[in-house]
Amino acid sequence: MSIILLVFVVYAICIVSEYLFDRYWNHNLKIDMEFSKNEAYVGEKLRLNYTVVNNKPMALPLIQLKFNTSRYLDFYEDANSTVTDNSYHSELISIGGNQVITQNNEFICTHRGEFVINEVDLITYNMFLSNKSIIKFHTDINLIVFPKIVETEMFNFTFKGLLGDILSTRRLIDDPFDFRGIRDYQTFDSMKSINWSASARSLGLKVNVYNYTASQKIRIIANIDNDLVSRHDDLSEACISLAASFAYAFLKEGIETSCYCNALNKKTKKLIAIPGGTGKKHLDYILFSLARLDISEVKEDFTTLTKNLIKDCSENEWLLIISASRNKELQKAIIETFPNPDEVTLVVPTYSSSRENQPKWLKNVINWYIDD
Repeated sequence: MSIILLVFVVYAICIVSEYLFDRYWNHNLKIDMEFSKNEAYVGEKLRLNYTVVNNKPMALPLIQLKFNTSRYLDFYEDANSTVTDNSYHSELISIGGNQVITQNNEFICTHRGEFVINEVDLITYNMFLSNKSIIKFHTDINLIVFPKIVETEMFNFTFKGLLGDILSTRRLIDDPFDFRGIRDYQTFDSMKSINWSASARSLGLKVNVYNYTASQKIRIIANIDNDLVSRHDDLSEACISLAASFAYAFLKEGIETSCYCNALNKKTKKLIAIPGGTGKKHLDYILFSLARLDISEVKEDFTTLTKNLIKDCSENEWLLIISASRNKELQKAIIETFPNPDEVTLVVPTYSSSRENQPKWLKNVINWYIDD
């Protein structure tokens, strides 16, 4: 009789425990999720941090966290993920009563864009694993990944050469009463501009930088289309990365920079058309716009766009065109429309394997080679 009573008591305890678990497991339970930074560049490593709070005496021996995000956020050490168009992640944790657990997963930003994690599923099982319960938590966290800023020796060499051409062509005059800062000496700098005190302290030549009496302007026009039969996103991405890199470099020099493109901003659904400006806020505006650029569809013929933008150029504005297409019509349109074609630079991203000499009508054409 006592054995039967014991079995009954155990059975009753199990039934009550299962009832209480099913009823109260999600009480005072929450999860917070955040990226270690809200803004990053392609190639940067970040962390996805999450905190699970169980603010009740009941322990949860098995919890599964499930969420999905873009495959362009590469959780390279996550064995519990499935990658298709999106990346699906799963984490198993155990949390005691009145306990807080914090964990993080490292990932690499492999592509520019805006990425959102809207919700996370929290799944648990009762003590007998006979019943699964799910609750959704809205997270609404987002990450903006800017295009990769090219910082190679080749880019620096190209930029310094371009900057030297611009300054020598414009014959700008420094304003000695408008001091802007100090930077490293470059080959086109005058010896008079060297700051000897700063050079001695840094053990390297430094020069004073002044704003110009005649302000120089740069107009960057990026083309996401190319001459190839099939679509090549890597060439389009190279154009976007170079546009961001040149904007970053020119604005660092204090030169007024504008930026245009023949594709849409995914958020505003408008063509990228950023008038001239300077400073960090203006750089952020350009980077955010290029990060959200939709390359899936060309929205305006690039030759037509370039012609219209050339007509709108001011007298003291240098034209920097970045285009994987170097077709004859584009170059002739520039020559026929721009008052001084020598003050136009065409940067052409192209594959390393296609190094054959191609005809050119513009004086300043720079081939930018990328891996096939």
